[in-house]
Amino acid sequence: MPENLPERAIADDFSSDAYLPDKDGIYRILEYRRKDGTLYMKSTLSDLISSRMYTRATLTYFDATGTIPLHDVVWKFQYDINRKIISKRVE
Repeated sequence: MPENLPERAIADDFSSDAYLPDKDGIYRILEYRRKDGTLYMKSTLSDLISSRMYTRATLTYFDATGTIPLHDVVWKFQYDINRKIISKRVE
């Protein structure tokens, strides 16, 4: 996520849809759309290490038409013994 756009702004300023639930009901793909319906960003979870614990999220940002990917940001997650995310690092 761009450093000048707080996470809360994503939830407040864009519509979202979730797709591809895994066996635990976690949706692996989230799409955020602008008010005009064009795709702004797609988040994809990957690298499942155990039930409900993904170690990677790839955020793909799109141009104003919502059709051309502009760039990706990849986050790597680490978990504590209680299965809570304790770090999120940009790769």
